[in-house]
Amino acid sequence: MGYDVNRFESKVSDEFMCTICHDVLQDPLVTPTCEHVFCGKCITDWLQNGPTNSLGPSCPNDRTPATIDCLRPPLRSFRNLLNGLNIRCTFIGCSLYVKLNNLSEHESICMHNPINMEKEFNCPQNCGAMIKVQNRDKHNCVAYMRKESKLAEQKIVQLIEHGKRLENEMNQMKKSMNDEKQRYELIMLNLKNEVETKDNIIMHQKRQLDEWRDKITLMEQNLKLLEKNFKSNHNINGNNINKTMIGKKPAPMKPKPKPLQLDQSGINNNTTVDLLVDVNESDSSSSSESYITSDSRILNIGCGYGFITVCLAQLAKHVIGIDHVKELVAKANDIVHRHYGRLKEQNRVTFEVADGRYGYQQFAPYDMILIEPVVKQNIPDIIMNQLKPNGCICVVLKSETRLQMIKINRNGHSGTIVETLINDHQFLQQNHKDTLTDLRNQDSPLINRIRNF
Repeated sequence: MGYDVNRFESKVSDEFMCTICHDVLQDPLVTPTCEHVFCGKCITDWLQNGPTNSLGPSCPNDRTPATIDCLRPPLRSFRNLLNGLNIRCTFIGCSLYVKLNNLSEHESICMHNPINMEKEFNCPQNCGAMIKVQNRDKHNCVAYMRKESKLAEQKIVQLIEHGKRLENEMNQMKKSMNDEKQRYELIMLNLKNEVETKDNIIMHQKRQLDEWRDKITLMEQNLKLLEKNFKSNHNINGNNINKTMIGKKPAPMKPKPKPLQLDQSGINNNTTVDLLVDVNESDSSSSSESYITSDSRILNIGCGYGFITVCLAQLAKHVIGIDHVKELVAKANDIVHRHYGRLKEQNRVTFEVADGRYGYQQFAPYDMILIEPVVKQNIPDIIMNQLKPNGCICVVLKSETRLQMIKINRNGHSGTIVETLINDHQFLQQNHKDTLTDLRNQDSPLINRIRNF
């Protein structure tokens, strides 16, 4: 079948008409003998199904014998003239005329093609909008561009705000980097100063050691010289010296008594003190008796890193250290786990987070309660009641004028006995961790032990 002649923009010449369908040629083919031109489909159907003569299939115009195999396309010049005809689009609603050879391409993208009705196409006015064919009459380029302009403005505002946020973050990062740089520079300076200080101390100690080594060498030489002179002058040999030394008994040394200045304000108001004893003056069995045995259970209140707790655990059956700072308790457990695993395996030391003002009732009663923090108020009854009948409490009391370390013995027969263990206010003030304003600047033996631990 050919193209409808009414679809063409101008009158079509008869030479481009098919004599079978009487339409304009479509995919034309030529018979080889008579050179008549027909639509490709028309002449193929004719030769296959049309009437035949005695010689077989023939041309419909002059009955010249012809077969499908001998059909061929017309000359190129003829095809160019045919393809140059202007034909209207096949789809209803489209009045566009295109060249015949461009018809297939146009119909594939025609907006009136039912296949393309749901597809989106660029606006013909080039406003940038993508519209569907059924919405092309409703499309308003001006409204679309206004909408896009508003969206662009909003996006610009968002980008500006985002840029400001990024700028603020960058400034904060620069400030943080500068702060960190200054901090690290200060740390490096401090480390450098500390290293120089340590070097100076080491050099000073080295010089002192050399001086003491020289002094010891000189003293040994002098001692040998004196011994030699003594033996030569007095004729006393080593055996005589040993016999003489063994025969001598050292004279007893009596400690210098100190006045008892116990402040009873630290003892509970409900506790009756039956006897006050100064450990320097007393020779009673209560002051010399050991309160720590292999069967003792001890509560250490305010244990901190657990230095004293571990020391007591070496002597007692079970020592419980409590502190209200969980970080200190965690550090104490870590130290025991790393360095004193045997005590942990034997269940001889335990660290718990608890308020020391109430003691620790879980393992009560105790043979001994050691209160490390300085006590400024009364010892609560709840702590006193956690003692065994013959137990004791060791604590540093602080009155208005001085510090005292005392031991409170709860004896079932003798009542409550209070012993003064340390009455040296200056010693306690220099060595107790609660009375030091700055541990780093102290050089007391007790603080050095705590540092090294």
